[in-house]
Order: sequence, then structure tokens, then C-alpha cells
Amino acid sequence: MSITFPNPDTLGDDKTFAYTNENGAVIEYKWDGEKWISVDISGINAGASTTRELLLVNAITSTFEDLPDLDTLATQEDYNKYIYSAVESLYEGIDGDVYL
Repeated sequence: MSITFPNPDTLGDDKTFAYTNENGAVIEYKWDGEKWISVDISGINAGASTTRELLLVNAITSTFEDLPDLDTLATQEDYNKYIYSAVESLYEGIDGDVYL
């Protein structure tokens, strides 16, 4: 499932967007100046949503540009450092609390 969000500049001062999923639940999003934030859910079967259906909006902003090419890893230690760096890179790009 994918949502196509409108350009916030085309919306009024309120900058809100409502999305209705296939279960009839209405998910309201608000533009915070950088990303869309889910602020409310209501409607038919709104409480029946599962984590499988939960949409992530701009959750991760970092990339893996600083990681070495996998072909350069020769030992288990190299791989362990690679995985740690990948998780650390993701952690730095997440809005919210993550415990490593």
C-alpha cells in the first residue's frame, strides 16, 4: 500500500490531508514544514489496523553512502563493523527514539 501525498504548497494554511484506507479508516496527516505527520485516525474499523498496515512517512532520512562496498569485506570482523555502521547510519536518520 502506498499513499501519494499532495504538494503541501497547493493546500491552504491548514496543510492537512485525509487518506481513507481499504477498511474505511480515515487517517489524517498534517504537514509540519518538513514531512507529513499522522495526527488522527477515525472511521470504520479504525481500531482494527495492524502494524502490517501502519504507514511510515519519512521515517528514515539517511542513506548508506558512507558504507564500504560489500566486496571489500574479508573477515567476520569486517562484516560486524559493516553491520554496526549500517545500523548506526539508520539510527542517525530516524525521527524518534531508538534503542541500540
